[in-house]
Amino acid sequence: MVGGRPANGFKPIPKDYKPLNLDEDTHVFDNRIDHFNDFNKNTFEQNYWFNSDNYKPGGPSFLMLGGESRQNNFWTAVPDLEWAKLASQQNAIMFNLEHRYYGESNPTPDMSTANLKYLSSRQALADAAAFIKAMNTDSRFNLTDNVKWVTFGGSYSGSLAVWMRELYPELVYAAVGSSAPVNAVVDFYQYLDGIQATLTSYNPLCASDLSAGLAQSKFTQMVGGRPANGFKPIPKDYKPLNLDEDTQVFDNRIDHFNDFNKNTFEQNYWFNSDNYKPGGPSFLMLGGESRQNNFWTVVPDLEWAKLASQQNAIMFNLEHRYYGESNPTPDMSTANLRYLSSRQALADAAAFIKAMNTDSRFNLTDNVKWVTFGGSYSGSLAVWMRELYPELVYAAVGSSAPVNAVVDFYQYLDGIQATLTSYNRLCASDLSAGLAQVSELVKTSDGQKQINKAFNLCDDWSTYSPDDITYFWQNTIGVYSQIIQTSGINNGEFRNVQSVENACAFHLRKSSTPLKNLQDVVFWFRTLQFDGGSCVYNNYTDYIQNLQQTVLDEDVSDARAWLYQCCTEFGFFQSTDADATKFWGNVMDVNFNTQQCAQIFGPTITNASIYNNVKKTNTHYGGASKFRGTRVITPNGSWDPWNTLGLLTPSKNNQVVPVPMTGTCHCEDMYMSGESDPQSLVDGRNLIATTLNEWLNPA
Repeated sequence: MVGGRPANGFKPIPKDYKPLNLDEDTHVFDNRIDHFNDFNKNTFEQNYWFNSDNYKPGGPSFLMLGGESRQNNFWTAVPDLEWAKLASQQNAIMFNLEHRYYGESNPTPDMSTANLKYLSSRQALADAAAFIKAMNTDSRFNLTDNVKWVTFGGSYSGSLAVWMRELYPELVYAAVGSSAPVNAVVDFYQYLDGIQATLTSYNPLCASDLSAGLAQSKFTQMVGGRPANGFKPIPKDYKPLNLDEDTQVFDNRIDHFNDFNKNTFEQNYWFNSDNYKPGGPSFLMLGGESRQNNFWTVVPDLEWAKLASQQNAIMFNLEHRYYGESNPTPDMSTANLRYLSSRQALADAAAFIKAMNTDSRFNLTDNVKWVTFGGSYSGSLAVWMRELYPELVYAAVGSSAPVNAVVDFYQYLDGIQATLTSYNRLCASDLSAGLAQVSELVKTSDGQKQINKAFNLCDDWSTYSPDDITYFWQNTIGVYSQIIQTSGINNGEFRNVQSVENACAFHLRKSSTPLKNLQDVVFWFRTLQFDGGSCVYNNYTDYIQNLQQTVLDEDVSDARAWLYQCCTEFGFFQSTDADATKFWGNVMDVNFNTQQCAQIFGPTITNASIYNNVKKTNTHYGGASKFRGTRVITPNGSWDPWNTLGLLTPSKNNQVVPVPMTGTCHCEDMYMSGESDPQSLVDGRNLIATTLNEWLNPA
């Protein structure tokens, strides 16, 4: 669809319509190219069709105006069409006039922008006026004096029909304009409002199901190591109940560090007080780099919900600024993103805690103990809250929390390799061999053709730019990153479908080559991501243009926001630099990632500013080696490629308690328990519960 127009036009001719006698029926009228320039006498051939079978002297002339698509004799030859029935009733002759620049009625030899200056509705109306005048005197038809012309059309051509009556009343006696949009508007958002209203009027469940499906099929690329659904994903099949009633809004400051800026924004949050008893703590789940809903507050089997039940705690979940619907600014322009930072997000949480402490709905006791929770980036926020706001936050649980910022995060892919190797060395070596085969094949034109076919590429490898090639590697390697980062989570398909075991099953086939195994894993993963049957698109320019969008749109906005934070605070750019090259190949260096910052957000973000800002982040929070927080629990899984950036060493006073869990992945401890949980996960959750209980209920 272009401009709301389906490929076959607004008033489509049926696909199975086969014109008979088309050559004989098609007539040509010489019309002026420019009706509004008397010095331009040039003409073009404009197609038209007619049917005089119903005509009797004194009857009217019906003119169907062609719109934005090719015409043929359909409208004049099919007797069951509504206007044909009207023609029969009124003894009318019927004409159909093709619109200039559509079909074969071309005023110019090509469609260059310069030539399109003659394309407008005003020129089209003047075409119709000239045509009517000519037909009035055409001896073939013997139209009577003062014949009454009635113009017909549908959609855009319906607008033309009524405008003909408006602008040429001396020629047109009446008009029928079906579905004619006579108001022009730039931002026609009401169009999709209408689609929604139609679906809802037919069946509200149909509309809500479509909306849920769209929410699942969004921007699918990994950006800054972040899967499209976030680091601690809400299950795809989770359908929020009573979401409108559960969603609360807190007015938070747009800029906590500028006393002169009093502007506020609406920040979404959710709560559950079912477990709360006076004297119990308050648990706050900090939203990270993705949209939130009531999942974390209403699902009782989540690990933190069990802890809340044990401790008689009230639960809150606060959506992060610039993610989901908590937008401080009307768009995501680089200038507006200056309010997006972890420091502002922590200040948001501090203001929220202070407000909830005095909110009469909750009746929290004086000196209520707040415990912050989070996973991945929001796990970092959780422990940083305890570090920077110890007067508000009593303890923190930061699962898979990367507290070290780093620009060139090549250790991430080292971690992916280590996980595959620990699961099965043959699986890891087969993948590495498959990647090496691709690297060799693309050196020759025949090999490139083989890769085109093997990976079902939309565009030939031979047309790829250097950035397209690196983007291919990012997407291919990203398949394994996404599988391993979430493999094992008891959340939807992650544990039993999109798992290390199932990926390695391809690589352990003895009857197949490493290249075929790699190809099949990529295709299998894409099938799980909704588009396995389509070709693979590796256009770097389109990727950049997607992330340059500044409109508020959940999937792209969340990805853009996270990349901005990577460019201005954290780095976290995964590369095949240093020792990662040995396994993955030298195919994706850190500069490929850092260049995107300037390309997407503008020249103010440079390599120097990226490294400098990452250094500032580590200085501000202390990184892992100089972390100053106490009463902090930091679970990490050995299969998690992020674990090298976490708090892994216990403090001397046992106030930082790492919880290492062998064979578990990113944020796995946060989700529901299951019968197939590894013992290390069971033991880790028990240690979290025991430690938290000791801190909240000291002897």
